[in-house]
Amino acid sequence: NLDHHGRRSPSLESLNLLGGPSTRQHMGLLLTAIRKDCSSEQFDAIAACIESALFYSFCTKLRSQTLEAFIANWMVELRNIDKFDKFSVRAFASRVKSDLKEIYDQFYQNFETFGQRSVSQKYRQKYILAKFLQHSEKENLDFDCTYLSSILDQKVEIEHIHPQNPSEAASTEFGESDLEVIEECKTLFANLLLMEASLQKSCSNDSYQIKRPKYVSSKFWLVKKFADHSPDGTQKLKDSLSKWPTHSTWNQQELRSRQTVYKHISQSIWNFGL
Repeated sequence: NLDHHGRRSPSLESLNLLGGPSTRQHMGLLLTAIRKDCSSEQFDAIAACIESALFYSFCTKLRSQTLEAFIANWMVELRNIDKFDKFSVRAFASRVKSDLKEIYDQFYQNFETFGQRSVSQKYRQKYILAKFLQHSEKENLDFDCTYLSSILDQKVEIEHIHPQNPSEAASTEFGESDLEVIEECKTLFANLLLMEASLQKSCSNDSYQIKRPKYVSSKFWLVKKFADHSPDGTQKLKDSLSKWPTHSTWNQQELRSRQTVYKHISQSIWNFGL
């Protein structure tokens, strides 16, 4: 995850964690940027742009041939840049976003169903949840999450707030509905949190009212804030967490509301580096 100047690149690391071991389509773009001898800052911006492009491509299941055609055009665009600076890099990112406008719009139009059924690979599900954690932890002076691996290298697991196999109390708390609706709700990203594996295991299939005090004990502020309106921390940290709601109960209405929050924050995270 080092750039061509031997410096660690946060966006390159995130890009590799998203792509996984088998994704190689983007390597030509990175090599083109390296051959242009761009700065570390410019390289990181290009990697962030490519990360967003792959994120939307994977989540909307864009055909590989279509993505490869886009990448070929973007390589030409990079090669034709005479002088690398923040303006040319921004223009490149704008071009990439414009080319993917159709799937970008499609993704957010259908965001209410965005969940594990949209992204089947568990490592990508963890990547997405880690990005939400990273976004919320930026002002946490006790935990440097500049690099996504600082979260994913730990023993973390995906917690289903409304459990996959809920207890009777959890089912009653969540509310009645069509079985297929309930099953879909369980898989939505609003119903998921990334937390310490030991904590996740202790939560089991309990109702949210039983789980809630356990969430507060997490070292991740996003998990704490889910259950506690005002966790301890600096004012800057509290301000950065203000966009994330706290939930005194957990039912379908709360879940749908949180999914909308995830939608707005996703636009900030996967923004093509713009």
